[in-house]
Amino acid sequence: MIRLNGRVARRDLNRRPLLESLEGRELMSLGAESPATVNTRTINDQFDSANASSSNGSSVAVWVDTFSPTDHDIRAQRFNAAGNKTGPEIIVSGSLLDDSQPAVAMDNRGGFVVTWRQRQSNGDTNVLARRFNSLGSAVGAVVQVGVGTFKEHDPSVAMDSRGNFIVAYTRDTNNNNPDVFAKKYNSSNQLTNVVNVDTDPNIADHAKVAMTPEGRFDIAYEHAFSPGFNDIILKQFTASGALSWTREVANSQSDETAPSVSMDNSGKAVVVWQNAVGSGSEVRFSRADASGNLGHELIVENALFSESNPSVALKRNGGGTFVVTYERKFRTFPFPSVTRVRVAEVSASDQVTIVDAGVRSKPAVSINGAGKYLVTYTSNDSSGLNVRNRFGTL
Repeated sequence: MIRLNGRVARRDLNRRPLLESLEGRELMSLGAESPATVNTRTINDQFDSANASSSNGSSVAVWVDTFSPTDHDIRAQRFNAAGNKTGPEIIVSGSLLDDSQPAVAMDNRGGFVVTWRQRQSNGDTNVLARRFNSLGSAVGAVVQVGVGTFKEHDPSVAMDSRGNFIVAYTRDTNNNNPDVFAKKYNSSNQLTNVVNVDTDPNIADHAKVAMTPEGRFDIAYEHAFSPGFNDIILKQFTASGALSWTREVANSQSDETAPSVSMDNSGKAVVVWQNAVGSGSEVRFSRADASGNLGHELIVENALFSESNPSVALKRNGGGTFVVTYERKFRTFPFPSVTRVRVAEVSASDQVTIVDAGVRSKPAVSINGAGKYLVTYTSNDSSGLNVRNRFGTL
């Protein structure tokens, strides 16, 4: 057993246990917030964005559009390599049912796949996906990823350079035992493999997936070690879906939740997560090489305030730098707490630069082949909720 900042953690022989905050540096490349909203439609609330970037420089953002209080749709907007909007806003799903929880991934040509949760009229929830080409046109029909008897939700998607993609999601087996599954599809939207990521009796959920250009993929997710205490598990799979290794990335006796994972072209990865500390939480991360050897467990920012909902993007060329976005709640008595978005650039030597992006929420980040990254988040404007963005370069 080892003790981290007063909390006991189980020791894993594949880890080098250490907990420390990161050193600061001074320069930051994050640009100013775009004056225009990502969403063109501004009637009713637009929120809960996700984004993806391609090795060719293009990017895409997806989000939830409020058609009515009980009917939400999924929309998308593409960006070119210069960071300008390209093409019109895309209606990904405009059904009469309630759509939410969008996620998106891009291939090396700018084609992309969007996945989301759809609530049925009987209360069941399914996971769907749809492919789009680099011009933003739909390719093929909606893919029925998880449409079984039980509720499926919390999808995440990743693509390789050839357009093959994988969707990881939670299935509430027997409606009371969440499990993590993943389904792999080829570039023609044909199902090629079903991966039982974690189906043991304990709760497993909130999976995130990342992929290398040749098709290896990592899945990070929450696994309930005991009621109220989740660990973060990382598994790597071959391009065919065979399990390569499993690691306990975070396994202390505090609650570890909300993982996000990103891989570079060689198969190295960074996992970030939300770690409970007292009545609040802080964002931590660990690196993993392609063989599953884990680096130190580090704190992005000391938890003087509560930090949550991290998203990470690792530079693709193997240099080891990455960017992580997250929420930070500030409270000045007697005023209520305010949620702000933080953007942290982390160097290969684990030096960090942090910028406060303002009173915003639910950030997401992705990075293209040139190291240019896209941050999107929700803003609460006078007209209601909108999606806004910034670009930076690692």
